[in-house]
Amino acid sequence: MKLAYYLLLMLCLTAAALPAAGVAAPAPGSPAVAPAFPSRVTVERQLGRRLKFKERIIYRMAERKATRRARRARSSENDGPYAALSVVSFGLAVLGLLLVAGGFTVAIFVGVIGLILAGAAVVTAVISLFKFAGRHSYKRGRGFAIAALALLFGPLLLVALLALLVAVSGNRAG
Repeated sequence: MKLAYYLLLMLCLTAAALPAAGVAAPAPGSPAVAPAFPSRVTVERQLGRRLKFKERIIYRMAERKATRRARRARSSENDGPYAALSVVSFGLAVLGLLLVAGGFTVAIFVGVIGLILAGAAVVTAVISLFKFAGRHSYKRGRGFAIAALALLFGPLLLVALLALLVAVSGNRAG
C-alpha cells in the first residue's frame, strides 16, 4: 500500500512538471518556457503536512528529472543551422594549410594560392567570430571559426618557436 502511495506521489509530481496537453507548443522561432516545478513547500502546503523522508527522496528525484528535461529542451533550441561563414572559414583553412604544406614542393604558385586561401580563412573566421560576439545567436558554428584560426596560427606559432630556437642555439654555438 505504501509503495503504491509513493509511486502515485512520484507520478503526480512528474506530471506537474510536464506541459499541459491542451496547451499548444510554442512557435519554432520563439523560446520555449519550461513549466515551473512546484516547490517542496508548495507540495507540503497542498498536503497539509510535511513530507516524510521517502516522499522527500521521491520528490527530489522527480525534481531532478524535471530539471534535466527542461535543460534538454533548452539545449535543443540551439540546434539551429550552422553559420555559413564559420564553415567556409574552416574549409578555407584546411584547404589553405594543405596547399601551403604540399604546394611549395610541387610548384611555387600552388603554395602562393594556399597562402591566399589561408589569409582569406583568417579574415572570414575573424568576421564570423565578431558576428557571434555580443549576442546570443540562434546559429551554431562558432567552434568552426575558432578551429580555423587554431589550424592556421598553430603551425605558424610552431615555426616561429623553431626559428627562435635555431636563432638562440646559433648564437650560443658561434
